[in-house]
Amino acid sequence: MELKEFDHLTKPIRHRGTAFHAEKVVGDMTMLCRTFALFILLQGFLLPMIYAQNPDSVLIMKKLIAKGLPPDQKLRYLNKLCAIYWTVDPDSSLWYGWQGLPLLKSAVPQKYTGNLYFVLGMAWENKGNPDSALWYLNKSRATFDVAGDKRLYFRAIEQIGSLYRILGQYDSAIVLMNSALEYFKSTGNKFEIMSSLFNIGSVYFEQNHLNKALEYYLAASAYDSILNDTSAMATTAFGTGNIYLSLADLFKSYNREKSRKYYTLSQEHFRRCAALFSQATNKTERCFTSMSLLSCFIGEGRFASADSLIIADSACLSFPDPRIKAGFRISQALLYNEKGMKAKSLKILQKVANTHGEITILPEYHQAMIQMAGLLWDYGHRDSAWRVAERSLDWGRKKGVYPLVSQALGMMAEWYKASGDLSKALETFKASAGYRDSVFKQIGHEIFDETELKFRNQLLHSKLVAMEADNKIQKSRNLIIRLAGTIVLLVLLLMVGLLAARHKITNRKRLEALQTLHLADQEKKIIETEVENLRLGMQVREQELIYHTLQSADLNQTNRSIREKLGEFLFRFQKKKDQEDFSQALGKIFRDSQREPMADFEIIFREMHSGFFEKLLAVCPDLSKSELQICALLRLNLSSKDIARLVNLTAASVDVTRSHIRKKLLLDQNKNLTSYLIMLG
Repeated sequence: MELKEFDHLTKPIRHRGTAFHAEKVVGDMTMLCRTFALFILLQGFLLPMIYAQNPDSVLIMKKLIAKGLPPDQKLRYLNKLCAIYWTVDPDSSLWYGWQGLPLLKSAVPQKYTGNLYFVLGMAWENKGNPDSALWYLNKSRATFDVAGDKRLYFRAIEQIGSLYRILGQYDSAIVLMNSALEYFKSTGNKFEIMSSLFNIGSVYFEQNHLNKALEYYLAASAYDSILNDTSAMATTAFGTGNIYLSLADLFKSYNREKSRKYYTLSQEHFRRCAALFSQATNKTERCFTSMSLLSCFIGEGRFASADSLIIADSACLSFPDPRIKAGFRISQALLYNEKGMKAKSLKILQKVANTHGEITILPEYHQAMIQMAGLLWDYGHRDSAWRVAERSLDWGRKKGVYPLVSQALGMMAEWYKASGDLSKALETFKASAGYRDSVFKQIGHEIFDETELKFRNQLLHSKLVAMEADNKIQKSRNLIIRLAGTIVLLVLLLMVGLLAARHKITNRKRLEALQTLHLADQEKKIIETEVENLRLGMQVREQELIYHTLQSADLNQTNRSIREKLGEFLFRFQKKKDQEDFSQALGKIFRDSQREPMADFEIIFREMHSGFFEKLLAVCPDLSKSELQICALLRLNLSSKDIARLVNLTAASVDVTRSHIRKKLLLDQNKNLTSYLIMLG
């Protein structure tokens, strides 16, 4: 028995998992539900269908094994049973695999030995024991190498790479999968090439290199029209839909128009996936497709549609596979949380926390734990919240899952702020923002448009090639018929061919013109995005400057108050040395309270808004230094109350100064001073 007997069980991809984001950081928890579903799909969604469609063959193999078969034949059937059960029932899969190990002492073919190690590795992988899985898969690779079967050798290499992906060793996974891809390209096996491309794309997806993932997914989808394989087409549609759904979540807080566009694209792919799966009778496909659509509805705020979908597919909540059950529970918990039903959400997530097995080493599990930590904090269980959040934060740092780390740090920053530790809150928030920025740098907004355009053209070209092939077949048939006809008919066929060629040239020119217009539009959008990012960056820097300056002014006021209240206690000390020590402490507080909060303000402001003071003085040279200072604070859109805190004046005095500034600038009563200064800068 060759490993190709398991092709229908292992291709396309076996694995999937990715990080996802909180709405205020880089998205929200909806990504958990859809990637969890993709993980179930890619691990072997065809297995239950195959078993359900042909249960008699399983019973026959079990009866044959019970009889006195030769070792090689018995091992062959044990391998098949192990392969059939490795996803639906890993324990049964391991049981059949272990029965095959004693048979290796007999003279059995090397391929059968390699197949046994391979299926045992897959069973341990689905059991959630990556170390045992890696040991058996390496044994399989070595056995196929000795047997000289390169195809099975590289199939094992690819699966080892997929296992490294689960362990978070992404660089090793990419190297191994690329070596398998190069070999499959050399053999020209299109199905193997498509599978490897999707495998590599899934690794990049989990690393949040969404542009690279989209490139490989679309490259894999280019084989859809060639292979015409329903399961492969559904898988590539599902993966591409997840990319667009991830983008929709990422841009939800920054670019609503782009977010709506990507939500629409993702739903188109998921509905296409559901249509392809409608040919199958197993409800596994319905469950993970429903989870993906559920993520779209929650992300768009369509809670009524989400409720209807959960009711329609409520059977998924009691699905025999614990991973699908957990995935649907997380979707339901997210929906409850979005609707403000936090108690119900927390109860469901606590059930997920008790889940064991492979899910505990995936980003989806730790994202759910961060969500649960936030709910625990809201209900006052703060020690438990810290423990849960820190465990998943440490996991995210070790595995390089930056969106998860960014979300956890952002949540902890809010906790520090609520506890009154503002310095720690600011430090943690900056760390969260750093991880968030690294995620956006990985994405490369402009690359998506280029990659999408590039592969859409490739897909169009593939369809044109397929159409040309069909036309050639039709022409050949017509030629055979017309051989019995007259020369007039042959001339007519030639004329039809010339017209078709002219039509093709016309279409090509039209497509080139449309492509040129599309590229120009994309360049314009990229420029607009860069300008918007610069504006947002300036706003963040202004807010940080205001925050630090206000904090310094408040600290000075606090120090002055402390000094005034403690000064009367100086002479209550009986010992002179105590009086001197106390006096020195009061002196230090006094010096700190005299520190000018606006000392660094002007320097930083000039860096951010160079030329502002020069323009203002050019309009009105009579402005004093204090008036210029208040103009700068007004430029940052501060209220009179906040300005009074910074310059140690009353709000009424600030209002008087504002009135003097208006008179010097000769502003009309219907013009707003703050708006005028913002426009001037």
